[in-house]
Formats: sequence, structure tokens, C-alpha cells
Amino acid sequence: MVIIMKSELCKNSKILLPTHEPGGLDVKIYPHWASAPTYTFVKIDNGVPSEISIHKLKSDDLLIKLIKKLGVKFVIAASLSIRALTLLEKIEVKVATSAPIIVKDAIDKFCKGNLRFVKVCYYKI
Repeated sequence: MVIIMKSELCKNSKILLPTHEPGGLDVKIYPHWASAPTYTFVKIDNGVPSEISIHKLKSDDLLIKLIKKLGVKFVIAASLSIRALTLLEKIEVKVATSAPIIVKDAIDKFCKGNLRFVKVCYYKI
């Protein structure tokens, strides 16, 4: 089990969120990860967004490449498939869930430790 302390979340975090157009801090999180029209990248240093960029993609493969290129360590999403969650876990990206709220509000909740992290659980029957 990995436990992330609240104080560690926003020291130096790179986060990707699926967003409505045009993307950025003042738009809502898109309801589903895979079909988002834009993805907003937020780098946080010492609790403050220090870099923001907006990306438009057309396939999951490109999205995984973008995540690796940007060095993303966290995803905040309202909903994503088991397949997407599994792919993110394979590249060691942690996933937090949020209601489809404004991105800056989701980042604030993330930094305060008020979002839930999810992962795929495997059971033997």
C-alpha cells in the first residue's frame, strides 16, 4: 500500500486532467478520461501552479506518450475505464478521482489531500 502525505502532494507535482475546451485552470474537468477534447497539464511547485499547458489528442497511445514526455505522476479524472487505469498504473501514474468541477478547484482539493486515489484490485477466485 502506498500512502501519500498531504504535505508531499504539492511540493513538486505534475498532473494531467481531462478538460472541456478550451482547457486551462478555469474550465471543468471532462466527465470521461478517454473522450476529453483537451487535456490540461499542471505543474505545481510548493503548492503553486508554475506551468500550465493544454493538449489536444486523438488516441490513447498518444496520450500515454504525452504523459511520459511531460513526466506526469498524477491524473485527476471524474471517470475512466479499467483499461485506462491499468495502463496508467503500468507507467506508475497515480489516479485521483474528482467530480467534474473547475480545474483550479480540483487542484486545490488535490493539494489539501481531499481527493480519493483509485487503483485496480485483482482478486483470486
